[in-house]
Amino acid sequence: MSAHDLSGLHLAAHLISVVGKGGAYIALCLALSLAALWRRRAQGRALFEARLEPHFDLLAWRLWVYWVVGTLINQALKFSLAQPRPWWSDPSTSPLSPHPSDGFGMPSGHAQGSVGLALLAYSLWRMGVLQHLWGRVAVVASLAWVPLTMWARVDLHAHSVAQVSAGLCVGVVWAWALTRLEESARGWLALLALTLLSALTLGLHLTHPVETPEAWRAAIEAATGEQAFMLPKLKVVGALCIASSGLSWALWRHHRA
Repeated sequence: MSAHDLSGLHLAAHLISVVGKGGAYIALCLALSLAALWRRRAQGRALFEARLEPHFDLLAWRLWVYWVVGTLINQALKFSLAQPRPWWSDPSTSPLSPHPSDGFGMPSGHAQGSVGLALLAYSLWRMGVLQHLWGRVAVVASLAWVPLTMWARVDLHAHSVAQVSAGLCVGVVWAWALTRLEESARGWLALLALTLLSALTLGLHLTHPVETPEAWRAAIEAATGEQAFMLPKLKVVGALCIASSGLSWALWRHHRA
C-alpha cells in the first residue's frame, strides 16, 4: 500500500507513526543539548564541565538516556519474547502502513518511546513552567502524544492492544527508574549494568536465533518485498551500547563533581 492509498484517520495514524519512529526524539535531544550549552555560555560556565545544571543540562541528559538506553532495553525484550505483529499471523489484519515494521511486536517500541514525552512533561512541571502559556501547551501536547501514538500503532495493525499496553508499562517503569538513578551516586553503575545485560541478551539471540514459524516470514516478505530479517542489527546494538556507556560516564562525572 502506498502513501496515497491512506485516507482520513489512517493517514493521521501513519504520520504519527513516522514522527514517533525516533528521529524526532533525537532532534529534540539535540535541541535541548544545544540549549544547555548556550545556557552554560550565557552563565559564564565551562561548556563541558561535569556538573549538570538542574534545568537544561539534566533534562537533555535524562531524555538522551531514556531513549538511547530504553531502545536497547526494548530490543532485548522484543527478541526475548519473540511475539508476532498482528498481521504476521492474522491475514485479516493486513499492514496499513506503507512501510510496515518487520521486527518482533512485544513490547511496542513506539509506545515505549512516546512515554519519553510524558517524562518531558513531568520535567517541565518540576521546572515550574506551568506559569507560562507555552509551558502549559508543551505539557498538554507531550501528555497527549502518548495515547495518540498507541492508537496509531494499533490502527495501522503494527501492534496489538496488548503490545502497545506493554510498551506503555515498560516506558513508565523505565522513566520512574531513571529519575531514581539520577539521585543515586551509583546510578551510573546501574545504567552500565542495564546496558551490559541488554547487550548480552541481544548477543545471545544473535548467536542463537529465535525459531520463527515460516508463516510469519512469508507474511513479512509478502508485505515488504524483502526477506525477513529476524536477528538483532549488530551496528545498531553497538551504537546504542557506546552511547549508553557514554551517558553512564556523564552521570559518574556529575556525581564526582
